Amino acid sequence: MDDQALQKQIKDLVLVNESWGGWKIEELAPHLWNGWRKAIRGYRLEVAEFDLTAKLSQGDSPGDKPGVVEGLRRRALQDDATMARLVEGYDGTASSLHTLLNSLRMR
Repeated sequence: MDDQALQKQIKDLVLVNESWGGWKIEELAPHLWNGWRKAIRGYRLEVAEFDLTAKLSQGDSPGDKPGVVEGLRRRALQDDATMARLVEGYDGTASSLHTLLNSLRMR
């Protein structure tokens, strides 16, 4: 990965993961940014296949599900609403997971 692509990747990652009042690349002293960048190796990998595993129940009994969903909705941090939707709609089957993930993609 060339230096320009690596810089963009790092900036994008910082923006996504530090977006709520976190630090920004522009706040770094240039010598720190340049030094850190040189220590990072960027690679491009072609992914031929991957498997998706969903662990939404954590071994809880079905009766716990409404409380988990309510707790996530009440807490309302980051992706809690999305996670509540997944927990609520997931019935343990691959088809329900597929349907839920597709519905998230459509949003």
